[in-house]
Amino acid sequence: MDREVLVTVSGLLSLGDVEAERQDIEVIAPGQYYWKNGKHYVTYDEMAENFSEPVHNLLKISPETVSIRKKGLIETELTFTKGKENVSHYSTPFGNLVLGIRARELEVKEENDGIQVNVEYALEINYEHISDCFIKIRVQDKEAKDFSLLS
Repeated sequence: MDREVLVTVSGLLSLGDVEAERQDIEVIAPGQYYWKNGKHYVTYDEMAENFSEPVHNLLKISPETVSIRKKGLIETELTFTKGKENVSHYSTPFGNLVLGIRARELEVKEENDGIQVNVEYALEINYEHISDCFIKIRVQDKEAKDFSLLS
């Protein structure tokens, strides 16, 4: 995979059985990819709604663990390891939270011009279960013509 990539992070936050309590998110951004010490690394910036300062993201992807480190307006490191609960601090302009993440499923697919990560996890905020969530991360060569490989 080339160094210039396109990063798509999409997810579903479900606060209950009611459709109105589901929240979809999607971020698409250009990024940089590199391989180091047996892990995939991807950096990209995203803009938070109503703020001009970007959030800098670093993805670390291995077959067993995926982590997302955010710096800037939001500061945290979210770690997903199947069957394990990881706790982190989540700092925002509006205050700090303690996040607990228990990944139930973690799948990493590697192809010549892309990587896809699928994670199903339970989310706790300040030690209270809030939601069952799903996140999909796609990293693909910026010049890739066939996006179906990562659907």
